[in-house]
Amino acid sequence: MCYFLTICFPEKFREAFLQNQSWGFDYEEQNNGSLTQHLADHWCTFEVTTGMCSCDFFSKPVDIEQEVEKFRKKHMQPKFRKKGWTPGKIERAIEDIKSKPQTGFSGFRPDVRAFLAHWGNTFGILAVYLHFYHGITETESLPVLEKISRSPQQILSENIDCEDRLVMISVPRNC
Repeated sequence: MCYFLTICFPEKFREAFLQNQSWGFDYEEQNNGSLTQHLADHWCTFEVTTGMCSCDFFSKPVDIEQEVEKFRKKHMQPKFRKKGWTPGKIERAIEDIKSKPQTGFSGFRPDVRAFLAHWGNTFGILAVYLHFYHGITETESLPVLEKISRSPQQILSENIDCEDRLVMISVPRNC
């Protein structure tokens, strides 16, 4: 299964969006009713991908304690004891795992965060939805667990749990 990133915005911004191809991503218009029902009328939706899917755009946060427990459980098996993995050796390896800095990224990739913040600032509002498809893209029922609101600045700086959540990026307007 693959992640897909869908962005949604008012129809009046369609041409401006399509004319700006400088980000290096692929866009495909999408019209899934289970997603568009959560949006205002006259919004368009586009999948943003690297060509096939959006898996490269997002990484789930690593739970180091969960990884340590998985390592410990695996290496306590008899076959590892036979290979010389003593409890002391396992604990030293675990300390090494804990001491290494986390590499890569968690949440959206930095350039994807910049892309989302840019369009949120440009349009004043943007909806973002990260999800899996298990069937036909136009008709599959997509779960929206909740709607959450964030500013473009928060998109740039926060690691937001956005899977199956409709994230509304909006720029506060002075009245």
